[in-house]
Amino acid sequence: MSSEPESSKATAEMTKHPSWDQRHEMIEIAAYFKAEQRGFAPGQELDDWLKAEQEVEESIRPIPSY
Repeated sequence: MSSEPESSKATAEMTKHPSWDQRHEMIEIAAYFKAEQRGFAPGQELDDWLKAEQEVEESIRPIPSY
């Protein structure tokens, strides 16, 4: 029997492998902050989203073990 509570295991698993909805929310938040940093000037929304998407993907990509 493991000493770690089930809820901790579930939380750790979600952090490693976020659901599609969690991933989308992470991108949404990152894109918002990118827009905020540039003063919400129109016309760069897609760039904000794509950069945020790349950053989120990189942050959740498994690190290879050697």
